Amino acid sequence: MMESRHLYIIGNGFDLYHGAESRYQDFRTYLCRKRPNIASGFDLFFGPWSWYKRVSILWGEFEKNLSELNREKVFEFLDMSLPRVDENEEGFTYAKYYAPMDAVSELVNSCTFDMKYHLHRWVNTLHYKKGFRKHMLSLDTEAVFLNFNYTLFLEKEYGIPSDCICYIHGNRKDRFGSLIFGHHSNHQDIRDRWIYKNQNRRRYRPVQKDAKGRYFKNDKLDYLTFFQDDDESANWRLPIRFYAINEAYGRLEQYYDENYKNTQRCIESNRGFFDSLSGIEKITVIGCSLSEVDIDYYRTIRSITRDDTVWEFSSHTAKDKKRIKQLCAELAIKCVTMFKL
Repeated sequence: MMESRHLYIIGNGFDLYHGAESRYQDFRTYLCRKRPNIASGFDLFFGPWSWYKRVSILWGEFEKNLSELNREKVFEFLDMSLPRVDENEEGFTYAKYYAPMDAVSELVNSCTFDMKYHLHRWVNTLHYKKGFRKHMLSLDTEAVFLNFNYTLFLEKEYGIPSDCICYIHGNRKDRFGSLIFGHHSNHQDIRDRWIYKNQNRRRYRPVQKDAKGRYFKNDKLDYLTFFQDDDESANWRLPIRFYAINEAYGRLEQYYDENYKNTQRCIESNRGFFDSLSGIEKITVIGCSLSEVDIDYYRTIRSITRDDTVWEFSSHTAKDKKRIKQLCAELAIKCVTMFKL
């Protein structure tokens, strides 16, 4: 990686500026056409919400929502699918017991692991809009680039040498399914926030009322998993349901671990690039959402570069300007300019 005085940080807005249909909505449209089961599964276990219908959704928001796995849907699906007999009764088999667990895991995995494979396929279909050369940006050809995009447009269309570009999350030439994306939230924090938000809901009260007005102890699996604190007096109905929640909870933890975007690992894997930035005098940020998912990269760059390094940011909306100001305040960036993209 060559040393330079100028660093560009490139985000999806760079490709959008050139007419590439690279929004999250474009990927979703591709999924609905090619693998509708993945799109519908995502809606089931990460919704139902209206956020994915918003035109302005950013990739950072999408990645954040990967941490919002819908616990109610997971445990409702599991409860409906569990065998209704005791493990000591005739007709019970452990194959019937594990089948619902495997079905839930497979559905959730198809929303995430299979999505990575199809994300890669979709990236290979992206191209710039006809006539984009009339609007090309004037880039410093002696600069180095930190590229959050998976596309090769910097190389192919701008002629930037590959050894001047750090593809921090991989690029389309990499092994299929290896592109890096995911949430950046702590599982324990996510769980605690969810419990705090839902603890007073009628659904999670210890005593429930049925359609005939009769009261009974709450027997919903998600209540038993997250809210009740006395296993011995809880309304399990069948012993098999007690064992089921432990298995299901373990698989939830596995989901969060396997879909965690380990930004620190990405930084260490590219330590040579980041260490080379100590002499940077100017940083130009183009088309980046500045989301919390990627904040570690900016913290690292800020810690390596000097206080008098000039930062300039592209902005497209008032929300962009607000995010820029928040980032600069958080990282104590003083030399700041903005330009319209």
